[in-house]
Amino acid sequence: MVKSIAVLPFKPLIAKGRDETLEMGIADTLITSLSNIRRVIVRPISAVRKYIELEQDPLVAGREQRVDAVLDGNIQKSGDRIRVTVRLVNVRDGMTLWAGQFDEKVTDIFSVQDSIAEKVSMALKIQMTAADRARVYRRYTENVAAYELYMQGRSHLFRYTRERTLAAVEAFEGALRLDPNDALAHAGHGQRSNVLTLCARSGSPAVA
Repeated sequence: MVKSIAVLPFKPLIAKGRDETLEMGIADTLITSLSNIRRVIVRPISAVRKYIELEQDPLVAGREQRVDAVLDGNIQKSGDRIRVTVRLVNVRDGMTLWAGQFDEKVTDIFSVQDSIAEKVSMALKIQMTAADRARVYRRYTENVAAYELYMQGRSHLFRYTRERTLAAVEAFEGALRLDPNDALAHAGHGQRSNVLTLCARSGSPAVA
């Protein structure tokens, strides 16, 4: 029985012109969604962001994270279309528990993420309650541009440097200008002080 899972940063189908913000952002959003299913433990983005390299073996990552299953995927973005290929793998024996492919408009990225979360819960044989569904499928913004800026902010935030923190704050503020009610962008902006503390401990220059 799968009781814990790690969602790894997604990888590009074509390495040239990769979009690390999108790759990390989709993983981050899925982590947030799946963490709302109380019957499965999901590793936080801070634990899995190091697996961004293209050659990363998902089973090795899963063993390092001491989880039962790993969710990884590939992304290809072309114009206003996005193709996402996903698979859920049992870390113990490498068996694929579920795999799926989604080919949608970029503006439908929220629906793609909702579908992945639902398929994963089904593969794990988790019966979600109405409360679970409300939490998992909650959308913090319907504005795709605001969501992209939020993802940029998250991508910068955990680099723990002065320059990246400044870039994260700028991205979160941009998201909030587009959607002042975006709770995730508010939360990201609020993490600024925590990241500054970590920067100071690691010797990185503080942000004024």
